[in-house]
Amino acid sequence: MLRLTPILTWSGTLPFVGCVLWSILGEYLSVPQLVLEAYWIFIAYSIVILSFMAGTLWGKANHRSFSHHGPLLLLSNVWALLAWLLLMALMAYDHIGAAIVLLLAVGYWNLYAVEKRCLKGSRDYLDLRKKVTFVVMACHGLMFVLML
Repeated sequence: MLRLTPILTWSGTLPFVGCVLWSILGEYLSVPQLVLEAYWIFIAYSIVILSFMAGTLWGKANHRSFSHHGPLLLLSNVWALLAWLLLMALMAYDHIGAAIVLLLAVGYWNLYAVEKRCLKGSRDYLDLRKKVTFVVMACHGLMFVLML
């Protein structure tokens, strides 16, 4: 694993953590606009990152270390397209944000589980993915609670 990988990976969690804190601050200060902005930014960023993570499966599925090429290619497309559909649904029905946050969390868990099962590579990378996935899912759980 390259030295830059953990830095970039952990840096990717900062917007999730920041939006959760921003939402908590908005709730504490009773400023609904801050809360609403935090929700939208959180969901939009989550959709982008989930699509990115799903896209990485595409490249890995074409690598010799994977034995199940077809299902990985399909899964990559399913999560990328589902993330886009979730954004369209949120734009049409803004009251379903909490449900979308839960579906995004399922996506992160699913992609991690697939990589763990299929990746025949670096233990360091899988350990990093496990920790980062936990932080991302915890942020999704907190944001879900804050959105109720």
